[in-house]
Amino acid sequence: MKLNSFTLAEALEICEDFEDLIDTDFNVDSPFEFLIRDVMPCPFGEEDKQVFINNYLQSKNKEDAISFYKGNEFDVILFAFDETDDANFTYVNIRSYVENNGVRYNFPTSDF
Repeated sequence: MKLNSFTLAEALEICEDFEDLIDTDFNVDSPFEFLIRDVMPCPFGEEDKQVFINNYLQSKNKEDAISFYKGNEFDVILFAFDETDDANFTYVNIRSYVENNGVRYNFPTSDF
């Protein structure tokens, strides 16, 4: 599946639509029990996304984490931490979450 990026406005709208997932359990193939801490826009490109994730791990603040990014292509991720140890974390893009959990949602289709 080819993923298209979102505009910032689209990403923020998606985050708002999925904000009810915050503080809910997130199951992955892992011995840890994860809790979704945030649904947030992030850079679409993998290199910038990794910088964003590292920034978020340090600050735990999504606005601070994305402040370096000057681009206009965004993704949305769910970020979850182990309930007992913040050193254990995972994240997934929102489209994968929707697909893996059978959620019906019509994503915007921006073309850059």
